[in-house]
Amino acid sequence: MKKKLKSSWKIVSIALILALAVSILCMSGSALPGFSQQSHQSWSNLPDELPDGTVNYYAVNCKKIDGSIETVYLKILKQIDSAQGTSALNVYEANTLDGLQSSEISVNFDASYNSLYGNESWTVALKPVNEFDTATYAKILSVSPLSTTIESTQVWDGTDGGNYISVSNNTAVRYSLNDGNEDIKTFYVKKEYSGGQIRLEISSDGDMWSDNSIVFDDGKVINAKLNDSTGFSPEEWIITVTGYDRLSSEGKLIDYRINKKDVSGSQAWTGGDTELRQSFNGLVVSGYDNITVNYTLKLKEASTGTETDILIFEKTINNGIVTKLSVSGLSKETGDSSIVLSTITGAESSWMSQQSFGSENRIEFSNDSLIRLDDIMGSDEGVRIHFNIGRNNGEALLTLKLTESGKLSYSFENLPADSFIPDTFSGEGTPIAVDSYKVDSYLN
Repeated sequence: MKKKLKSSWKIVSIALILALAVSILCMSGSALPGFSQQSHQSWSNLPDELPDGTVNYYAVNCKKIDGSIETVYLKILKQIDSAQGTSALNVYEANTLDGLQSSEISVNFDASYNSLYGNESWTVALKPVNEFDTATYAKILSVSPLSTTIESTQVWDGTDGGNYISVSNNTAVRYSLNDGNEDIKTFYVKKEYSGGQIRLEISSDGDMWSDNSIVFDDGKVINAKLNDSTGFSPEEWIITVTGYDRLSSEGKLIDYRINKKDVSGSQAWTGGDTELRQSFNGLVVSGYDNITVNYTLKLKEASTGTETDILIFEKTINNGIVTKLSVSGLSKETGDSSIVLSTITGAESSWMSQQSFGSENRIEFSNDSLIRLDDIMGSDEGVRIHFNIGRNNGEALLTLKLTESGKLSYSFENLPADSFIPDTFSGEGTPIAVDSYKVDSYLN
């Protein structure tokens, strides 16, 4: 009886070992000759599939027919297949990495890609051999991508009354890609809403823009995916960069980082409305003692298209912390007269009021003023600045809100929608027919 039990356990043990071996072999993706490891490189959080022109490089370790081991280098280019009219992966092969610059289409290797819901994967395999050819390689042992994927998420955490706010149309951010030592690439991302579609656009120079992604420098790609705010979650810009070397010339892993340099936003406001709003506009600046971000309210004249500065508010940053907010009314000189465009009258928070500097036509908030910056950050209502159009042609309201991280939002109310009337010292000036307003922001 004991012998029969031992024999049965021996059979079961062998069966379990065989099952485990088959399982491990299947999971490895290299169980059969001629097949590569599956999905050797993949990307997620893309706005769409990787664009035509994308290039990636690989070191492929292969077992030859004679049993020896050899490393082959591949360059894979994604481009339109003219015969099929769809994108395909072209594979170029060389014995050295430098040799790929002048290589021919590979006779040994093939590549395919799969893209679904913003996730893409590329797979390398040996080409099938027909009866008239002799195979060079028996199977692929490993596939090592020589380029890396760099991902960064820009979270816009501005809120209004407890709900997260979407970043306004045309808000643009300048970013830099840093390799741990220096900035090696500067690029711009801008929010765009047009034609019933909302998306992110990318530019290398801030002038020419592409939807969702841009290809540059022989196949490197920057992708930007927008997750707009639902009110319950903040807006996110997910930036994915592909094609940069994974290792340095010394063989060390490169520590890439994407840094936000500055934010500039313009928001058009069409005549006929009475409010102009922009959600939180952030600026993260380090390494400077004194930086000022200038926000200028501009009016565009309907008849001539001339732009006139109406009001200025500023945010001052010291060592990454906002230390001052100020709002200034404006006037301009024309000939022998002075035209008053806006006059600051005062401000109020939920529990404090503050007057302007009078003759200076300006009001300032710091942690030494009556309304402190901490009061503004701690208030859901922010601070409300009252100003007159011209000198006394009706009152408008600017509301500023500030987060602890230094992001600022503004809201204008009661701007004249059709006719803006400035003042002169002798009375009302010539009315300006309003086409639209916008706010431009830039570093001072």
